[in-house]
Amino acid sequence: MELLRDISHVRDYSSAEWTAFLGQAAFALEAFQTHRLRMDFASWVARTKAPIEQTVAIRSLQQAAPEAVKGYFEIEADGSFMIDVGSFQVVPL
Repeated sequence: MELLRDISHVRDYSSAEWTAFLGQAAFALEAFQTHRLRMDFASWVARTKAPIEQTVAIRSLQQAAPEAVKGYFEIEADGSFMIDVGSFQVVPL
């Protein structure tokens, strides 16, 4: 879905990769937390000015997703959904 919305988003980095990047930039990880964030579908696609054809394709993928996927992402009737987010607390080395 993300590639349809914004082709510049090739992949998500893992928490371990972000931690390594922070270390390379002279920061030490002090704390890491995860939480869920609701993405409002209309504003999510509007931010990248996704063409209507891509927006329709994203909605089609959501609707055709297995029930386990729909449940995990808590996909709503309007296409809004939940994502996992990581927050890093760092200190300079």
